[in-house]
Amino acid sequence: MGTKTLLGVVTALLAALMLTFPPADPDLWWHLRNGKEMVRRGEILTRDVFSYTRFGERWVNVFWLPDLLLYGLYCLGGPFVLALIPPLIGAVIFGLLWGEKPRAPFLRSFLVVVATAAAAPFWALRPQLASYLLLAVLHRWLRQRGGKVWRIPLLFLLWGNIHGGFIWGFLLLLAWGIGGLMERLLKWAEAPSWEELRTLGGITLASALAVLLNPNGLAVWMLPFQTVRVSLDIQEWRSPDFHQISMHPVLWLLFLYIVGLAVAPMEIGPPGPSASVRPSPSPAELLAVLGFAYMGFVSQRALGPFVVVVTPYVLDRLSGLTGVLRRPSAAAKPLPSPPAGRAQCAVNLTLAILLALAVLGRAYIVSRPAEVEKGYPTQAVAWLRAHRPPGPLFNSYNWGGYLTWALPEYPVFIDGRADLYGEDLIGQWWEVVNAGPEYREVLDRWGVRLILLEPDHPIVQRLPSEGWQILYQDQIVIVLGR
Repeated sequence: MGTKTLLGVVTALLAALMLTFPPADPDLWWHLRNGKEMVRRGEILTRDVFSYTRFGERWVNVFWLPDLLLYGLYCLGGPFVLALIPPLIGAVIFGLLWGEKPRAPFLRSFLVVVATAAAAPFWALRPQLASYLLLAVLHRWLRQRGGKVWRIPLLFLLWGNIHGGFIWGFLLLLAWGIGGLMERLLKWAEAPSWEELRTLGGITLASALAVLLNPNGLAVWMLPFQTVRVSLDIQEWRSPDFHQISMHPVLWLLFLYIVGLAVAPMEIGPPGPSASVRPSPSPAELLAVLGFAYMGFVSQRALGPFVVVVTPYVLDRLSGLTGVLRRPSAAAKPLPSPPAGRAQCAVNLTLAILLALAVLGRAYIVSRPAEVEKGYPTQAVAWLRAHRPPGPLFNSYNWGGYLTWALPEYPVFIDGRADLYGEDLIGQWWEVVNAGPEYREVLDRWGVRLILLEPDHPIVQRLPSEGWQILYQDQIVIVLGR
């Protein structure tokens, strides 16, 4: 294994190590339950069966394919196998970005590590990781220009059966289409031809039609637009809080891009004497970067796609700076690198294997029950399963997905599928937990006899004085009944 190859492998494995977390995202559990239920029933779910508040209503199950895969992998190897999925996807994305161009490998490795740190807060085990991967693939195809564009509708055919993030792909196509049109009208260097623009428009239309080939039909196109107003009270829909140090790498990546615009022209095409240099960003590039940055600053949920989109430009501009400053003359011939000896190859391979073992070891540690179940009401679930107090159950929003998986005997009031529950029901949930003026009406309307919540909600302090009994309580949960 040569030095450059080793550096690429090490960079990918470092990204994997940085993106290894406990498989314990609040939404992971209802994804697992979805996969399990589809296997049990032998059909793709398009109606809700997890809650009593939306039971039987239409649910746009765009996640059916990854949920089947997640459940299958869980049955195969439990949480340990699940813990390997995020680092594997991260290694593929950032490893491919590192290896796109060979120059300045150490600088590229450093920049990839920064990009990985920027993506880490959003790298949870959910189908959106597949959207990050497909977005990276689509962006690479578009930047290559002149490639086999017929592949793009096939990508969207898959995407429409994986995650609603396919809308990110269409926004990227729009940025390239509008940007290309601006380049053409402004007579920009390396502007696409009219034929290329017509082809891109046809590909975009074909991709929109390809998304419709899914069990949900036209309803899948409504999913990305069903962001309810009350969902802004959910953490991932809020604007990012840059007072948190974990968010700072996003700013570093953005600042690196700005520095790259100022000091580093971008090389177009494969590196070499025939490559042309673009001194300033194209309209397509600016529309893509600024558009995804805008979405990310409005909602931190979109910062993951922003990292995926901006990273290639940061890598190309800053790692290309060394090639521009020290461009060899036409007469000069680069000296070939000496081949690595057997001893060096053995050392390099050993380093890569040790780092891979570190990734596996970390995945094992974070997938232990103590890590996976941390912060979840496991003891309360065991108590409920043993004593079976009568429901219906009013539950914590954060634990709704977990309860659908760990306590299927009790249909939930709500879980993480905000698009299904909508503004009205999420508003009712907030009314109850905040002990609003209509909380009794909401509880009576749904016949609630059992409540499982975090102890710090105002309603928990009020209900004991109204005849509700504390059935179970520990440091993280309280269960009340009437």
